[in-house]
Parts: sequence; structure tokens; C-alpha cells
Amino acid sequence: MPNESNTSSGTASAEFHPYISNETRLRELTPIPLIMGSLLGMLFGMSSLYLVLKVGLTVSASIPVAVISITLFRIMVTERASETLYLLVEE
Repeated sequence: MPNESNTSSGTASAEFHPYISNETRLRELTPIPLIMGSLLGMLFGMSSLYLVLKVGLTVSASIPVAVISITLFRIMVTERASETLYLLVEE
């Protein structure tokens, strides 16, 4: 087999520089996603339960929950980023 390289340019001399350094500590579990996930899970769980009891059919609520949660978190991140940008420009 030919010699294969893991770099995109094909040269072995390219050094990898991570975007986030190893010393950076990122929070993985914060209260806001935990609360939002719990609320969305309860809401769609109740709606699925109502649907199965009323009609006799149920649908998977995982896809709508994923779409709504991604939309909500993107809105939150966009607002937080615009606030940060406003504070940086104001200084």
C-alpha cells in the first residue's frame, strides 16, 4: 500500500494547532441546558401521552424536540454573542 498521510495537504511536516488549547476548561453541563431539556422533554412527553390516549397513535417526539432545542439554543447564543460584541464595541 502507498504511504498515506493524515493531513489534508498530504505533507507530514504540517503541525496540528488546536483551536481550543488543552488548558481551557469548558463547562459541559450547565443549568440552562439542563432546565431547557427537562422542560422540553416533559412538554413533548405530555403531548405524546395525550395523543396516544386520545387517538391511540403515538409519534416519535425526538425529532421535533431536537429541532426546537437547536433553534432555541442558537437564538440564545446569537443574543449572547451580540451582547458581547456590543460591549466590546462600546469600550
